[in-house]
Amino acid sequence: MATTVEDFMESANKEQLRIFDCLKKLGKREHELADSVNKAHKPYWEAAERERRHWGVSFVQISDLVVEQEIAPAGYAAASGYQKKLEKVREEMAGVFREAIGQGMDHLGIIQRHYEHYVGEPIPAS
Repeated sequence: MATTVEDFMESANKEQLRIFDCLKKLGKREHELADSVNKAHKPYWEAAERERRHWGVSFVQISDLVVEQEIAPAGYAAASGYQKKLEKVREEMAGVFREAIGQGMDHLGIIQRHYEHYVGEPIPAS
């Protein structure tokens, strides 16, 4: 059974607390960057929706055309820059999740729920 964060905080050692703090900070940064990517892509999605409604076709059929016609190269570059930063943060999170397992934190629900998403494999059997 998963341990709650509240229960964990009462018994965690310094290294486990550092790992948990790292995950909180990286999670916040990930959220901010994902928001930036979404905002940078907003003109693309709006243009795609306009085209889809106008032509009555699926989004997939129109998406490549819209990218070429509606997004300025600078806007696309900004979105790509945010995306690269987002990928780097997610890679850092994967490393911290691995550290968490090494520190015996695999009983935490937050680790159990997110480990595979960030690391790309199930939590190793102990």
